Amino acid sequence: MHVAVVLDGNRRYGERHQVDGHRAGLQALVRLLEHMATRVPVDIVTLFVWSKHNWKRSVAEIRTFRRLVSDSTSQLTDLAHKHKISYRVISTNTSRLSSAEVQSFRDLATQTSSYHHLVCNLCCSYSSQEEIAQAAAKGDIATHLLVPDPVDLLIRTAEQRLSDFLLWQCAFAEIIFCDQLFPDFTPQNFDQVWAQFPNRVRRYGH
Repeated sequence: MHVAVVLDGNRRYGERHQVDGHRAGLQALVRLLEHMATRVPVDIVTLFVWSKHNWKRSVAEIRTFRRLVSDSTSQLTDLAHKHKISYRVISTNTSRLSSAEVQSFRDLATQTSSYHHLVCNLCCSYSSQEEIAQAAAKGDIATHLLVPDPVDLLIRTAEQRLSDFLLWQCAFAEIIFCDQLFPDFTPQNFDQVWAQFPNRVRRYGH
């Protein structure tokens, strides 16, 4: 079972509550990952952490994101050791990431590579259109995608669009949009979405 989540609404949450919305989003992410690892039969979760297009945002927001990358590594590593989570960092363009950030992501993946209970793909500086174009340049698209597994369920908070995320992999995914900003998205909200999935009839074009 492959679940993908677009973590949208962090900036608006921060503006609304006068706090660091991305840091609040990180705490919501940790709660969601722990819930998936302990309560939900999910094999793979792919999280849209930072789009290639997000680099167009303000200098202040980009600086906040960079600081969060540095601060989050130890927390995510501890969570992985506790619940046997393996991280893979997916990026179609690393040129905007610093060498320290790239190394931090590599260390996160290396230190958790032996775990198999839950695979977590962190899409950072990612574009699905770029992923597809890069795969096509190598030959058969399906065999060269950075995220090879088709998505079963896509969840997006705050908005109702795909925003250049896993376009190939979501060809037959069930899609559920949620009104909550991501920092407000709780494990209980996830369970409500999860309860809808068995009621969907997946026809795959038939």
